[in-house]
Amino acid sequence: MRFNEDPFEQRYEIAEELGKVSGGELFDHVSAKECLDEAEASAFIQQILLGVKHLHDNHVVHLDIKPENVMLRKRGESKIKLIDFGLSRRILPGTVVKDMIGTPEFVAPEVVNYEPLSPATDMWALGVVTYIL
Repeated sequence: MRFNEDPFEQRYEIAEELGKVSGGELFDHVSAKECLDEAEASAFIQQILLGVKHLHDNHVVHLDIKPENVMLRKRGESKIKLIDFGLSRRILPGTVVKDMIGTPEFVAPEVVNYEPLSPATDMWALGVVTYIL
């Protein structure tokens, strides 16, 4: 994943080479199995956390973490890719960003209350995903 900043407009882009992801959405994987065992759920959450840590280390919040935005690289494998950065925002230290954004079932209280967004906003959504798994 690369982060490019336009020095003139102070915009950012997130570019990721998705390659071929043929395993489908994590949502479909969980739905088909009805229940994941603890080891499989843990493996998925650990990978999502690594991706989210990378985003947060670069001052980016995803703002739409949900099972539908996690793709399995191959069916039957536990390697995943985090996708859909359409709602993501770069939040530099000292800046305040407020927005009513995200999938309702996964949004943090600060979104609903129109309070500043932060990396904690993603962590709330990840907590919901963990509960689902």
